[in-house]
Amino acid sequence: MSFDPQSFGTELAPVLSGDRRRGLEGAKAQTPDRARIAGAVKSLGSSDCARCCAAGLWLLVDDLDASHVVSQEIHTAEGSLWHGIMHRREGDFGNAKYWFRQAGPHPVYDELSQRLGVEFDPYRFVDDCQTAVRTGRDLERCLDWQQAEWETLFSWCWNHR
Repeated sequence: MSFDPQSFGTELAPVLSGDRRRGLEGAKAQTPDRARIAGAVKSLGSSDCARCCAAGLWLLVDDLDASHVVSQEIHTAEGSLWHGIMHRREGDFGNAKYWFRQAGPHPVYDELSQRLGVEFDPYRFVDDCQTAVRTGRDLERCLDWQQAEWETLFSWCWNHR
């Protein structure tokens, strides 16, 4: 499964064509992309999955606060997944697990497992990220998996909006 930025339309393709690999810990929002993301978010619509795409886009530019505002207002499994990812990225690992529990089992995990070639467990991944942040151990794998997770969930939400 590959992630093709061009398949998301002319408004999002330039945003998605850049580097989608993000640190495991929150960072300052990438100011140059913020205005472009705000415009792209407006073009998505207002369905729950469209708003989930918005939460994902804010994470893409490291604006954890904006992503949090959006995801906490989406009362679906997908909203809970974005909420959990955001909390994991900010280093609130216990809260991340809470939101993954709220989401429950989700078909995106099957897609992600297929992409990774190993069963994806969101709780174990939170633990792996916490260890990587503290010790640097397995950091590259966690970064790769986090990107795969973002791309898989974003694609799923995009296709269900």
